[in-house]
Amino acid sequence: MMYYGMIVTATVLFSLQFVFNSGYERECGSGWPVARNFALITGVIGGVYAFALNGFRWEFSWFSLALAAASAINNLLYTYSSIKALAVANLSLYSMFAMLGGMILPYLFGLCRGEDFQWTGLVCCLLIAASLLLTVKKGESRKGALKYYLAVFIANGLSGVIAVIHQSGKDAVSGNAYVMLSRIVLVAVCLVFLLADKSRIFRHSGKALAFAAGYSLFATTGNVLLLLALLHIPATVQYPIVTGGVIVLSAVVDRLRRETVTKKTWLAVGIAFAASVVIAL
Repeated sequence: MMYYGMIVTATVLFSLQFVFNSGYERECGSGWPVARNFALITGVIGGVYAFALNGFRWEFSWFSLALAAASAINNLLYTYSSIKALAVANLSLYSMFAMLGGMILPYLFGLCRGEDFQWTGLVCCLLIAASLLLTVKKGESRKGALKYYLAVFIANGLSGVIAVIHQSGKDAVSGNAYVMLSRIVLVAVCLVFLLADKSRIFRHSGKALAFAAGYSLFATTGNVLLLLALLHIPATVQYPIVTGGVIVLSAVVDRLRRETVTKKTWLAVGIAFAASVVIAL
């Protein structure tokens, strides 16, 4: 039960990180320099935080470094795609593609690596996909939005796949150390791009920094918890729970913020909750 508690806690954090991401985009705009700066700030904060979570102990392996580098590059691509999508895309469609990618790709990868197929997992995925479709609101997306939808689908899904590969490796460091390594690589890559940029724009308001810090702390904690849980709970179970939970909790957060939650959204929440019950059978 402890590891399921970790997954639930991570799900709560992931359901709140969209607020920080969209807040940063409102403060700073969109585009490559914005995405680079956001990744740099969150990378520094997340790296220091993960190091503290690991008791300020240094761990290293070439296997973990290689996957940390892959994770960092994927993280940068996801950050860029997300910020661009939030500027030109229908937000509900963006969220749907991001969450579907985060569920489907790790689920399929888990099956490919030999995890047991269970009909409850398949039913859960289908229910969550139906729930996500119900959350899509009418709204125009600007030209070129589709490529960002696909990018966040793939990048968010690959983050789970890379995590599964790392946690199943014999030479893997601890989850805290792995997150720290990925943040170190992310910061190094962003610094190279920043130094190569002649304008070197890096101006931030206090509110923008607060949004970036909140996102980093929530995302880092959530990722560490999922990495720990992956050692005991297969990806075919874990990622559908996370996606279904984010749907339910996002509606609750919207209600607490006194935003309008439609009957259609509550129906989607009910389906997502039913999916969570199915996966627990």
